[in-house]
Amino acid sequence: MRESETRDRDFGDLLCVLGKDFDRRIAEDPSFSARFPAGAHVIFQLAVSKNADPKFRAKVKLFNRWARDLARKQSKQEERCVIVTYRLPAIGQTDLAMGLSRAIITCDSQA
Repeated sequence: MRESETRDRDFGDLLCVLGKDFDRRIAEDPSFSARFPAGAHVIFQLAVSKNADPKFRAKVKLFNRWARDLARKQSKQEERCVIVTYRLPAIGQTDLAMGLSRAIITCDSQA
């Protein structure tokens, strides 16, 4: 398998994990979904500390670019996009599941 195919599979798996966590949060707290415009295309991004391992930061940067590029391909031009950023605590750099459970989520709307 080529490196790009492996990366796409790994990033796709991560996108599924983020999507499931996002759906869980909406199901548990309906007021959470009020922060997002109806029918908006959600773009997931990760943020980590500047003190994080440089290799991990580089991987996060690649994932974020990959997720934005995928969203551009999948969304319609007139569709609103919302960037949902998971700000991972330090533990998220070694244990993603634990990090997601403690992540701070921010939302930025785009036209």
